[in-house]
Amino acid sequence: MKNFTNEFKNVYNAATGQDVAKGEMSASRLALAKAFHADGFNPENAIDKLKLKEKILMAFPNGVGKHATPDEKAAVSNVRQCVSCYAKSKKINMPPTGFETFAAWREKLYPPVVETKCDIIKGWIASEKIVLTVQDVQDLLDTYIATTIK
Repeated sequence: MKNFTNEFKNVYNAATGQDVAKGEMSASRLALAKAFHADGFNPENAIDKLKLKEKILMAFPNGVGKHATPDEKAAVSNVRQCVSCYAKSKKINMPPTGFETFAAWREKLYPPVVETKCDIIKGWIASEKIVLTVQDVQDLLDTYIATTIK
């Protein structure tokens, strides 16, 4: 497995200091994703994941834990986001190589979900985590009508 040292360094630099103003974050994350692809990194393989975790900890020793520094914590977060997007891309066979920006690639991986308000409320009613009765929805609707129609 490749070392990814330069890619990690670029992500760190993009998350801190002068590079934040330049907007280099997208380019550095895309470069990291392309490096994963070129190296043949498999996010489903436990050994590959363990090796990558070890490399992240070596590159950012103060990036995790209760004594983490904000800069390294931000860099680790960005690397993890990149790994997450890359894992999704492997599942749906959409490599990062055909995209100019990380944002464009990520948008194709995670298209926006447009739900109507009615769909959201139906989801609340059907959810096992949210305790919401039809009466709660009626009360919500009555309150909404009372505040909007005067």
